Amino acid sequence: MRTRSPVPVRPLDAPSFAPFGAVIAAGGAEGRPVNQGRALRFDADVAIAHRSPADRLAVSTYRVSSSTLPLAVELVERHPFSDQLFVPMTARSYLVAVVPSGPGGAPDWDAARAFLARPDQAILYRAGIWHYPLAALGATADFHMCMWESGLAADTETADAPPGLMLVREAERS
Repeated sequence: MRTRSPVPVRPLDAPSFAPFGAVIAAGGAEGRPVNQGRALRFDADVAIAHRSPADRLAVSTYRVSSSTLPLAVELVERHPFSDQLFVPMTARSYLVAVVPSGPGGAPDWDAARAFLARPDQAILYRAGIWHYPLAALGATADFHMCMWESGLAADTETADAPPGLMLVREAERS
């Protein structure tokens, strides 16, 4: 088995993440006043889409233990029928790692990408996108999660990563 190159963690931005989903953050576009002018509303051009018999929009809170870089990737998961939204509630920063599907739908490990998200950036994984479970950096963090679920095992698929697949700071890449 060949040695895998480390996956550099780069800053998260909407154009780089677009093949995998959407980055959602306040600002950028002009907000509109709501609530008698006490708030600005910034609409994201996304919806939590689904292609399944899912009948329940799952709304959960995840408490994610702190991790450090470099970080070994042991597995990825995907939700073939529903988009999945994560909104940081208490995160300082967090990792977003994705792997596109290759021929036959298995993860294309050579095309893995990793991003460093700021606390003001939420992410939406499109249905079917392989992704590493969230990893909070610096401290344990809470996230709000929404996705459509049917309650069946088919809602989530996992794949084991090849041995030695690591997420590293871009400067640590060799």
